[in-house]
Amino acid sequence: MLGVKVARLSTIKYSKTIMFEWLRIKKSTEKPPTEIPPEVDEIDTIPLSAPKVAEGKIGGTFVFGTDKGFNYKKYNEDAVVVDPESMAFAVIDGMGGMGAEKSGQQATNILAEEFQKVFEGLEETNGSESFKEIFETAIGKAQESARERMKSDGRVGEGGAVYVAAKIHKNEMHIAHMGDAKLVVIGQDGAIRFATQDHNLANEKQKTGLSISPEDKAFVTRAVRGVDAFDIEFNKIILQKGDRVIVASDGLWDNLEPEEVLSITSSKNIKEAFAQLDAETKLRMQRDDSSPDAGKPDNRSLIIFDYLPPKVPAAV
Repeated sequence: MLGVKVARLSTIKYSKTIMFEWLRIKKSTEKPPTEIPPEVDEIDTIPLSAPKVAEGKIGGTFVFGTDKGFNYKKYNEDAVVVDPESMAFAVIDGMGGMGAEKSGQQATNILAEEFQKVFEGLEETNGSESFKEIFETAIGKAQESARERMKSDGRVGEGGAVYVAAKIHKNEMHIAHMGDAKLVVIGQDGAIRFATQDHNLANEKQKTGLSISPEDKAFVTRAVRGVDAFDIEFNKIILQKGDRVIVASDGLWDNLEPEEVLSITSSKNIKEAFAQLDAETKLRMQRDDSSPDAGKPDNRSLIIFDYLPPKVPAAV
């Protein structure tokens, strides 16, 4: 995610005299730093040009990567967490606080560590509670632990992170998200079956019928931060054979609309689809700013998962 400036606005008045109270987080247009802060651990980079591939425990293939992108920072504030054994995965996108250029990277490090812990510990339902409850409790625990660590870590300051996390349980995919990282499910028929909705000012205005400016997408209304607490949005979808799940940070979604992603990846195998998204976002980020098709430079994180449940043996 682009660097951010953070300001608390107790009241924001619009033309329809509707009053809102929220934290407004604005992506900065300032030139990003060029050096990695030495006191913050650099996030492991998996170039999108050379992604990792893993087979899921209950069927299906993961292809994933995260890198610093093009024409942007010299370090990566994004992260991916993929656990093929537990069928859990996440994309995390860090945000720098005002005057704290290193804080987004550290916030991402913290949240990634907490997700790794709960992914490894996710257990099947024992009958006394639904898996939905297990998942939501685990994600809530990870997020609260991350918030407490961010609050006490001087390297984070007012920085934070947004994310999408998901876990596949049987044929269900349980999803948690906060901010503008996005998860999209494309069916075998090539249609978009599900997409998370970004938590940003544009969508908040749309709900109330207010006019939307081009800058409103850059104002995130939910994020994991030590200085504030926001509600997690949970969703569940029943997966169908052949579904393709695409999860990415706004390094992808600010350069490609979901319909473009659908067109680019249609009728391609998972590795070809990943390569095409890598190539197209790279092309747009590298275009001159004066070009009408110029993209938005940013870090990039991408996970593609093709759901192919194991065949059930025929009865003898």
